[in-house]
Amino acid sequence: MIWNKNIQLAAYQYCIQLKVEGFSGRKAVLGSMMAGAIGQFVASPTDLVKVQMQMEGRRRLEGKPPRVCGVPHAFMKIITEGGIRGLWAGWVPNVQRAALVNLGGKSPV
Repeated sequence: MIWNKNIQLAAYQYCIQLKVEGFSGRKAVLGSMMAGAIGQFVASPTDLVKVQMQMEGRRRLEGKPPRVCGVPHAFMKIITEGGIRGLWAGWVPNVQRAALVNLGGKSPV
């Protein structure tokens, strides 16, 4: 997801420009973690639909009937069953993982 990386880069640039007391390493660490978390939070709905579409491929290989018929239908099914908040189901572990992964990729340490 290229737009997720664009959001992460923009958030990182914004975060490192904030006034953080202390050494520059702390600023880079906080900026990279916040950028990863923000990018993943924004991308959570599309990530959820991606996982559902991957499971549909598996269901079809097993000969089971499909639950969704494409990306728009998957979005509508999630919204119908869980409301708008349903699009962000399971976002906490994904955001935590993204913050730590992004920390390893942008930290100067």
